[in-house]
Amino acid sequence: MVWRAPGHADVARPVLVAEGFPGGYPADYLYELLDQGGLATALRARGRDLVVVGFDAGAGPIGRNARVVAACIAEARRRTAAPLAVGGVSMGGLVARYALAWLESTGADHGTDVYFSVDTPHGGAYTCLADQWFAQFFRRASPAARTLAMVLDAPANQQFVLRWVNGGTAAESPLRARFLADLHALGDW
Repeated sequence: MVWRAPGHADVARPVLVAEGFPGGYPADYLYELLDQGGLATALRARGRDLVVVGFDAGAGPIGRNARVVAACIAEARRRTAAPLAVGGVSMGGLVARYALAWLESTGADHGTDVYFSVDTPHGGAYTCLADQWFAQFFRRASPAARTLAMVLDAPANQQFVLRWVNGGTAAESPLRARFLADLHALGDW
């Protein structure tokens, strides 16, 4: 989703923002979220184009969604030589970080001079173990618990949550361990 600065016929000075977990939010909600305190409006008034990267499958693996961010960065670079500001909200900050690390590891010119994240679980997120256990235990009896359990079991959630309840045991998910090793291998960024 793109909201250009007044007077811009195309993206000229982009700020790319990756949306948070689980993705798929409506455009008006995302703009409203980013305009709290007038931020989106102020950025656009200062000549910055707001590019919000949404995910059809935001609960999928962070690395896969990072490819979406990388594609948006490439498109922004195709449209302008201006330096980019790239980041995200919540999980979106991890997705953008992974995308930038991957681009640097491939030698791609991402043109980013500012990376930012808002409420991003760089050190891992904490989801109450009792809530996770409850959702897992009652998933067969309750549609609401089943929905919550599906969100908790999503690949992206397993990659950023510190402890994941699986089969009654709370531990680091193998998906998190792999994500951290992959990010480290890319240089952590």
